[in-house]
Amino acid sequence: MSEDTAPKFEIVEERGSFLLIRAGSSFAVVERRAGRVYPMMPGGREGEPMTAEGMAKVMAEEGSLSEPEARRLFKELSNRGDRLARVLR
Repeated sequence: MSEDTAPKFEIVEERGSFLLIRAGSSFAVVERRAGRVYPMMPGGREGEPMTAEGMAKVMAEEGSLSEPEARRLFKELSNRGDRLARVLR
């Protein structure tokens, strides 16, 4: 998949390292660290470059969600991250 044919991604919302992304009518929650994006799945995760092609690979790995499901997951992960940050202070 070249950059020209890669789907267009939009970052709908971001909080901490979490991004809520959209490609057309599909949504996903990913984590961005050091210029790479990671799927939100348990276990070891391979990151991809922060490009449309990299986002497409992560979204294919993770699977797309409906907007309400993605927003719920985004909120849950963001709140969990906020609580952890407060504990680590």
